[in-house]
Amino acid sequence: MSDMTGLDPDEVLARIARDVAGAHERAAAATRARERIDAVRGTARSSRGRVVAVVDPTGLLVDLRLSDSATELRPAALAAEIRATVHDAHLDAAERARAIADDELGTGSAVSRRLHEELDARTARTTQAPS
Repeated sequence: MSDMTGLDPDEVLARIARDVAGAHERAAAATRARERIDAVRGTARSSRGRVVAVVDPTGLLVDLRLSDSATELRPAALAAEIRATVHDAHLDAAERARAIADDELGTGSAVSRRLHEELDARTARTTQAPS
């Protein structure tokens, strides 16, 4: 807080009230962002449409759909296609979460930047297998 020596006590109280109101607004925005991000689902479809994956913002698989033709693939090929599609779904979820953070917390804000870094680290750890 800046030096308020010599200021009118009413002005000091008004500044403090504005600071407290700002803190409440930032806390509410953070709560809204967390709720919206928790609801995010990323979806991806493999290039031939045999695999559809849906993940949450952490990359956790919440739905997986395989076409009839997917079952004709060799197990290793199917596994690779699933991994690649899950990775793409995770990238989609991360992008949606970044947009929410920027919207609720402000593009470039410290909290939004930290969330971007966390999402980047998570998606970087996801290994994409060749299709």
